[in-house]
Amino acid sequence: MAKNYTNIYEVNNINEAVKLAGELAEPGNIVLLSPACASWDMFESYEQRGDIFCELVHLMCAT
Repeated sequence: MAKNYTNIYEVNNINEAVKLAGELAEPGNIVLLSPACASWDMFESYEQRGDIFCELVHLMCAT
């Protein structure tokens, strides 16, 4: 399946993912949090993962 896509990036954590998305996104783009797998105990819940994503995006936009 991945061979059909050319823009695939692997990162180690949500911080790296948000940073990379910020670097790659162009004005008007939408960056969507859509995890492809479980977070393997990196977060207490899916809500916490979403909250951290939002917090990281807000911090990135503030700089």
